[in-house]
Amino acid sequence: MKKYIFTLILITVLVYLNSFGNDFVWDDLNNIVNSKQLNGPVIWQNILFKLQPPAQFYRPIPFLTIVLDHFLWGKDPFGYHLTNFLFHLINVILIFYITISLTNIPIISFSCSLLFAIHPVHTEAITYISGRSDPICGFFLFTAFLFYLRAFNTRHRQLAYFGIAVLLFLLGLLSKEIAIVFPFIVFAYEHLYLNSRFKSCLKRSMPFFAVLSSFLMYRYFFLAGPIVKLDLNKIFLTLKILLYYVRLLIFPIELHMQHRLEDASFLINMPFILSLLIFIGLIYIGLRFEKRRFMKFGLAWFLIGVFPFLGIMILNADIAEHWLYLASFGFFLFLAGLFAQIKPLNRKIALSIAVLFLSILTFQRNTVWRDDISIYQDALKYRPNDPKLRYNLGNAYLRHDLLDEAVKEYSIAIKHNPGYAYALNNLGLVLEKQGNIESANQHYKNAITLDPALDAAKKNLLRLQFISSAFAQETYFDHGIYKEVLKKFVDNGKVDYAALKNSPHPLDSYLTMAAELDSEMLNSLPRNEKIAFYINVYNALTLKVIEYYYPVKSIKDIPGAWDKLKFKVAGRGLTLNQIEHEIIRKEFEEPRIHFALVCASKSCPELSSEPFSGKDLDEQLDREARKFINDKAKVRLDKHNEVLYISPIFKWFEKDFGDIIKFISKYLPEDDAGFIVETKPKIKYLNYDWSLNEKL
Repeated sequence: MKKYIFTLILITVLVYLNSFGNDFVWDDLNNIVNSKQLNGPVIWQNILFKLQPPAQFYRPIPFLTIVLDHFLWGKDPFGYHLTNFLFHLINVILIFYITISLTNIPIISFSCSLLFAIHPVHTEAITYISGRSDPICGFFLFTAFLFYLRAFNTRHRQLAYFGIAVLLFLLGLLSKEIAIVFPFIVFAYEHLYLNSRFKSCLKRSMPFFAVLSSFLMYRYFFLAGPIVKLDLNKIFLTLKILLYYVRLLIFPIELHMQHRLEDASFLINMPFILSLLIFIGLIYIGLRFEKRRFMKFGLAWFLIGVFPFLGIMILNADIAEHWLYLASFGFFLFLAGLFAQIKPLNRKIALSIAVLFLSILTFQRNTVWRDDISIYQDALKYRPNDPKLRYNLGNAYLRHDLLDEAVKEYSIAIKHNPGYAYALNNLGLVLEKQGNIESANQHYKNAITLDPALDAAKKNLLRLQFISSAFAQETYFDHGIYKEVLKKFVDNGKVDYAALKNSPHPLDSYLTMAAELDSEMLNSLPRNEKIAFYINVYNALTLKVIEYYYPVKSIKDIPGAWDKLKFKVAGRGLTLNQIEHEIIRKEFEEPRIHFALVCASKSCPELSSEPFSGKDLDEQLDREARKFINDKAKVRLDKHNEVLYISPIFKWFEKDFGDIIKFISKYLPEDDAGFIVETKPKIKYLNYDWSLNEKL
């Protein structure tokens, strides 16, 4: 056994070794590199108890592995590829032991697991980081099936093994939706392999069906989404799609990410005809070896595993290679049974040729997946008129500053889809980088006309307006979007965080503008404009922190709210403490900012109902200081006992205020001001209420 396991590990490592140096591609950029969830505070309840895009998936376990990889590796893709590979390698070994249990013939187990290990159709699930939900789900289901077999092949710990199998099935459901087929696989095993009667099959598989039913109800009632949606209009395409998948397994050529049903033409694509003939031949041969029950079961595993992807359910694509990951085990088990009928010498030759052929194809596919430009160029060989592929390739060129190439791809995308607002917006970005401001401006406007909700185009248009004003020597940063946020969600200093949570887009748009503001432009602002910019951004970021964690009772309940969480501001990664202490306090030496910066608490200054502006900054800061100092909850004078009760803010930032009595006297009514200047009352600090400044 050890020699088989060692050989499997060695060949699998050699075949996938060249994938470890690959970059992030396709959805990896959104799911990992640019993910707000990973790059901001991790909200565990969103991971564990909410549906996730795209298509309202519920896959908390794969996402948890991404979170762990991000913690360990940051944005180094090597570690993510390693995780994908390790899950696949473990699955290969699990399949070996499952097949041994089914056949008790090592050469069949070795052939099956080896074909599974190196088949190029699996590169989409292994080499593509975002495809990891398939090998993770496979890991739980293969392990569950192995424990299920052990439960009835041993006299000891049967109940424990069976319970572990049920638990692993549940974890499979939390990894990917395809796990719903597992109870049917168990039923097929009982009926086709053990020849059990219907009642016995149902009895053995019932715990799995019970878990599945409970999970489906949980999805429907608590996560507000069914796990599957049917589309019976495509039922007549079932055989055609099935043969397409058979073709991918028998003739793994022309592999790519964008398979379409129209590609499955029987008249112009000979591999389909050959696949049909071979598939019929395999079934015929399998019937001749009816006594080999594992072959019937393998064929059933394949058909059950591929059934959800035969056009009956509404999915996010017509055909996908990674959907074969679980089902292919049954197909390879069936093939391995056929290999076993060949004479030993001929079997070795046939298996060696197949392994060499498949290994070369997998190695080549890993090379194609090396970066985003390569994978899009490869897919375009098969779908040259696909506007989305052209748009994605244009984005890849833009990320690599290949501007002329990006213009070409965006233009082709727009040619094939004139209403492609995203492509128009990004073409405008390239034109802006090339210095063609007028044309860029027009492209942004056209994108907004086609898609009025496209915030990226609005932001780009605002930035161009900012640049124009800079050239006109009227340099400022437009806080108009933030003004709308304050108007909509703030009332007398109290914030409607629940409403903000449900509609965070304006706040996000404003913070995106602030994040992408050119640092040179920021430095060119007049002093008061810079102070106003940092105050507004600080307060907007505070709103974002609360909105992200809401519901929360206090900002102090959020770990690292001030000193750990980093935000992008004018291209720099900054914490709230850095903005306040290292920039505003240090650079501008303006004590009144302590009445403008908010901490989302009842004892902190009230959030202004309007943005601060450079033009009116002095007037606004005086207004906020006067409002704070004349608020009895923050500053209170006890003339009888000659005690001045003041906010701890004056203690925390004593150096900024200098003579506190003198500073406070400037904003008190005349008689109170005169009293504290003459009597120099004793100063006592009030308690600070950190509860949320929420509008109830």
